Amino acid sequence: MATSTNPNMCKKHYRTLVFSCYINYIKKYYPTFDLNSLFQSFGLSSSYFSSPTNWVSVEFDDLFTHKLIEIFEDPNLPYKAGQLTLAKESLGPTLSKFVQTYPCSNYIYKILPKSIHYFNKIFKMVTLDSQEDSYFTYELKPSYKLLKTQKEVRALKHNLKNIYQNFIGHFCAISALRFNNPDLISPYTIIKESEDILIFRLDISILNNPPIKPDYRLPSPP
Repeated sequence: MATSTNPNMCKKHYRTLVFSCYINYIKKYYPTFDLNSLFQSFGLSSSYFSSPTNWVSVEFDDLFTHKLIEIFEDPNLPYKAGQLTLAKESLGPTLSKFVQTYPCSNYIYKILPKSIHYFNKIFKMVTLDSQEDSYFTYELKPSYKLLKTQKEVRALKHNLKNIYQNFIGHFCAISALRFNNPDLISPYTIIKESEDILIFRLDISILNNPPIKPDYRLPSPP
């Protein structure tokens, strides 16, 4: 089993599966970038992330995310990477296929907030209200009481905006996965954002009227 040489980096805050969206984003858009060297700078390795059941800390998340933003000079990277969370490369073929093919889209939006506790111990998410086939309003809250040091609290607060954007990216991309169209991203509105809470509304009306892809099949011979 892969281990960490830095115990502060692998506390039980987030499953390593959470970071598969970042890993796959870098591999997709920056294929020559040496991720293993970056992980090693934090006392970890790529093999540590090959198991989705390993854990990393809020301190690692803060350092890793900000380093990626600095290297690639892209403050929107957490949101963009979040859009790959439900892709086959990140979620695995079985769960990704479920999200893509389950007949009721509303059900997907209902169950996802209930599932995040499987992947982290810091955040809780609930659905505040919804209108079928129109929108869902979500509330995301960090739990600071689960952190044992002020350094961890500071790390979480320092990275909150990126975490919020990464979460939003997850949900906005469901429509893209459902229709196998990477450009079909659901719009969202932030209603409230602070160190204690994020409330955002996701517009899912695009699922009812998706754009029709051009038919590029060759015409039948005369």
